[in-house]
Amino acid sequence: MTTQHSTTTKDADRYWGLLKDLPGEVKMTLIARLSSSMLEKATDTPKANDDAATIERLCGAWKGDETAEEIMQVIEDGRHSRIEPPVF
Repeated sequence: MTTQHSTTTKDADRYWGLLKDLPGEVKMTLIARLSSSMLEKATDTPKANDDAATIERLCGAWKGDETAEEIMQVIEDGRHSRIEPPVF
């Protein structure tokens, strides 16, 4: 059974095998990019107070004046079939 740590270490060893012979300037550029990506991910995590707004935005109730029948009619009117029905 492999653990997450050993898998991650194997991945790092594999990348190191590819990167170890690069010039120092290229390694420094890679370090900067990796560090930057880690900082971006750390700041992209949603805050607890954003959860309610996110849930409301993604899962909120429909807001509109249309009746259920009107909405159903709009859906039915929007249906288009590209295939002709079979003739028996």
